[in-house]
Amino acid sequence: MLFSEKIRYLMKQKGTTQRALSEKIGVNQPTISRWFNGQEPYSKALSRLSEEFNVPVELLQSDNLSEDEFISKLYIFSTASEKITTIESLPICEKISALEVQHKKKFSEEYKNILIMLSMLPDEYSLPLATQLTKNGMIDMAQDVLFVAGKSITK
Repeated sequence: MLFSEKIRYLMKQKGTTQRALSEKIGVNQPTISRWFNGQEPYSKALSRLSEEFNVPVELLQSDNLSEDEFISKLYIFSTASEKITTIESLPICEKISALEVQHKKKFSEEYKNILIMLSMLPDEYSLPLATQLTKNGMIDMAQDVLFVAGKSITK
């Protein structure tokens, strides 16, 4: 299916005209006419078309699809997109996202405080503790704090 056929199909499904489409995506009407006559859009216009019709850019670009394949992929993407939107709009998702941000911030602050206290300890205590922390995947922050304190650890 050619690009021009895809645009015609999407416009028909949405019930939009060349004029309305040109205004929504910020191109002039002759540009859309050129697309209907076989010219491909530049990347910025392609991205805007993708957003306007809520389809992936890759689907608009793939010329090796039959009309049935295009419609099938369009349906699959549309259905998946609707489900994702529905899930994201659930109050529980918003709460989970907020808790995740809050947890990361709290953990980061607590971890920094631990490392600051660790850097104040004498080497015989702080270096073994710092080495253990780095084994748990926290090496970058531990090294930064200990470097500021004038200490170093080996991996």
